[in-house]
Amino acid sequence: MMAKKFLSSLIPGGLFFLTALVLMKGRVLVPWLPGTVQIAPGLIVAAAILLGLRFNRSRLVFAILMLAIADRSIIYFAQPGTATAKLIYNSIAILLPLNIAMLPIVKERGIITPRGLFRMSLIMLQPLAISAICLYRLSEFNAYLNHPIFRARFVERLPTAGLPPPVAAAMLLSLILIVYGLARRKGPLERGLAWAWVIVCYTLITRSTPPVSTFFFCTAGLLLIVSVIEASYVMAFRDELTGLPARRSLNEFIVRVGNHYSLAMVDIDFFKKVNDKHGHDVGDQVLAMVASKLAKTGGGGKAFRYGGEEFTLVFPAKTVDEAIPYLEELRSEIESSPFTIRSRSRPRKKPRKLTPGKATGKRLSVTVSMGVAERGGQHGKPRDVLKAADKALYRAKKGGRNRVCT
Repeated sequence: MMAKKFLSSLIPGGLFFLTALVLMKGRVLVPWLPGTVQIAPGLIVAAAILLGLRFNRSRLVFAILMLAIADRSIIYFAQPGTATAKLIYNSIAILLPLNIAMLPIVKERGIITPRGLFRMSLIMLQPLAISAICLYRLSEFNAYLNHPIFRARFVERLPTAGLPPPVAAAMLLSLILIVYGLARRKGPLERGLAWAWVIVCYTLITRSTPPVSTFFFCTAGLLLIVSVIEASYVMAFRDELTGLPARRSLNEFIVRVGNHYSLAMVDIDFFKKVNDKHGHDVGDQVLAMVASKLAKTGGGGKAFRYGGEEFTLVFPAKTVDEAIPYLEELRSEIESSPFTIRSRSRPRKKPRKLTPGKATGKRLSVTVSMGVAERGGQHGKPRDVLKAADKALYRAKKGGRNRVCT
């Protein structure tokens, strides 16, 4: 499981970064690089804006705008060997990693909204501030970047290829922010932003110049677009509350699984009463608890969130008679699992030292009813198997609930 999580964290960001390095180090793209970097940035910006507006992904739009501004600034204003170039490059090396590192932490707040426009204004103010420094305080700012106050030993030892200490310190701070953001959220977009940060820092630390810097910025932008598409896929095919695959995943799975399988419909008994009496927060906790049990079903059973309080279990290559023992074991385990409603006086966080005494909170009995059917005979199509399992579930509820019926 740990290996699977590690590999998923490397895809697609790690592959994008590795591919970009191989193509650049192997000089594979050298003949096509000038033409590619003339076309690619505009296409990536346009695609990001369209996706961001369509799927309300403001963080994608903001990240792409930051990359585009940094790229154009290096191309048009950072002429090698000038004091202005040094200021612009160092300013980008400070601001761009920090800005990208902040995005995994902030929430989506839209683009054409008060908060979205406020964030957009903050992004646009940064190049304006750098332009003002170039006009009025250029020499002072460059001297400030090498001020002795920043020459801490741990900062000077950072692998930043001779960049000024404030740049190294900013990159270190952005690394801390990236790690913190990934600890809070581990979605595809957050992973994409983390890898985009890696690509950006590599570009700046190696002091890449156009067209190489443009190529790496485009790689980071393309990675973010792919991450948004991946996040949209996850939202469509996985239930956010329970973590189980959603109904669309079920429809695809039963098409792939073949002609020999059993399918069980699972319904939480009296779930509406739980919501009405204890509130939807408790109802969500009950759903999550039942889902965690379903995910551990034996016999090769694969669990799905069907909708509402209903779940589906599919047993590939198993008959009804072979699946029933696993369903009975699951039903018994859910019935015997303690579920305590959180008391209002109970602290949100678990205390370091537990004191023995009477447990706070009310116990809630949770049971499930199940109906199972097998593909074959009259149930030749997936929808026929679903209907048969649903009818069996109705018989289980009609017969007193907390049971398995065929």
